[in-house]
Amino acid sequence: MVSSKGGSEEDDESSDSENEGAGEETEDWDIFLSPMHRRTSPIHAPSTSYVRQGQTSGASLTRDEVDELLLDQRTLIEIRLRTVKLEIMQHVADEFMKVRDFISTLLPPAPSRSTPPMA
Repeated sequence: MVSSKGGSEEDDESSDSENEGAGEETEDWDIFLSPMHRRTSPIHAPSTSYVRQGQTSGASLTRDEVDELLLDQRTLIEIRLRTVKLEIMQHVADEFMKVRDFISTLLPPAPSRSTPPMA
């Protein structure tokens, strides 16, 4: 059904529900995350959509307001990128430990340096 704002009522309801939970994942981050990461990541970014689509008449923002919104969005993106970087570093460290443990099972134990070598 089409609303007076030009979009459908379903679109209006879905964007309302996106803003309800601060921990909900939104489509804003879909371009940054692979499907696998979205399923496993415990951290979800808040929505950065401040103006609904189709709401152009009567919604005028000053340059300062636009600059502030862009700064907020940039800050959220930087936080998300740093979080992803830390998650990648943790994953690499975990995988390195697994490889090191696996290799240690293949090699004989290193001789102890505290005992004198036998002649």
